[in-house]
Amino acid sequence: MATLDIDFDTTEQEPDQGRDFTPLPSGTYPAMVTGSDVKQAKTGGGTYAKFEFTIIDGQYANRKVWSQITLTNQSSDAMKIGKAQLTSLCLAVGHVGKLNDTAELHDRPLLITLKITPAKGDFAAKNDVTKYASVNGSPAPVASSAPAAAKPVSSTPPWMRK
Repeated sequence: MATLDIDFDTTEQEPDQGRDFTPLPSGTYPAMVTGSDVKQAKTGGGTYAKFEFTIIDGQYANRKVWSQITLTNQSSDAMKIGKAQLTSLCLAVGHVGKLNDTAELHDRPLLITLKITPAKGDFAAKNDVTKYASVNGSPAPVASSAPAAAKPVSSTPPWMRK
């Protein structure tokens, strides 16, 4: 038994009509990261970032999609894939350089490409994010390195240099 610490009356509230969790059709959608968290993998052998995306335009506006990106893992291949995915997400929202907190990626528009992963066992069909892209259609920004030092200009003509 539990005592409610709120004033609640069913005659003052509409009942919940349920939510639609059917996967969105495969395709590309404008979205924003609206939630994120870092979690321990169930196996205990690593961590992952869980991202919540909200579709921001079109027929599916306000629908949610979730994605997980591996941060640490016993498999170096899994970590390499995770770092590549996180880099793509960062660049798609215009974040270049060091990322200290996943909240730095929130509320910035991007395009996400979704596929449908079929139901398997006890798990229902779901969407998986397969690509992150910038909304303006241009390539995501890439961190630039320092410009190469200019070679000193010689007053000797090239044909006379040894």
